Amino acid sequence: MLEEKATEMGQVQENKVEDSTNYRELTEQLTKQLELTKNELSSRDSKIGEYQKELTGYKTNMEELKTANLSETEKLNLKLKELELNVQSERSERTRATNKADAIKLMSDKGIDPALISLIPLDDIDSMNKAIETLGESAQKQMQQGAQQVVNKLGSNVPTGGVPSGGMVTWEQYKQMSLPEQNKVLTESRLSR
Repeated sequence: MLEEKATEMGQVQENKVEDSTNYRELTEQLTKQLELTKNELSSRDSKIGEYQKELTGYKTNMEELKTANLSETEKLNLKLKELELNVQSERSERTRATNKADAIKLMSDKGIDPALISLIPLDDIDSMNKAIETLGESAQKQMQQGAQQVVNKLGSNVPTGGVPSGGMVTWEQYKQMSLPEQNKVLTESRLSR
């Protein structure tokens, strides 16, 4: 029996070490992922700036060519529309990248594995937050079910308070017990003096 308890305690210590190592690894992964996202945001910001400069140049050229050849104006209009679509696309990607960084942070704060980021819609903040909340609730339920399974598996080996079974009871323990518990200890002659 003592060997079983010692083995269980050793396993609990190993689990704590594994949890600590997993937490450090997860923190390192999150830090790397956030750094990559920041770099991506910076890159997208510079692309947006380039597109906006080019767009301004085309708008200026377009104004100058209003009186010029119509076919040239049509070409500039097409290029202008293309650039506007590029700017819109880059802004959308930047929003997604920003939302992704926010989602990863929020997920890690709620104890959700950031590897599940692909399940989160990143285009809309409201739907992103709702999805993270749903994942958080699901993770919480899973943890509670896992904890209940551990308690069920351990059964009576888990101390639940009250009267210690089998061993002697000190005077301090005896004073903190309820009257039925005190009577049980006295009838079993387990009060140490």
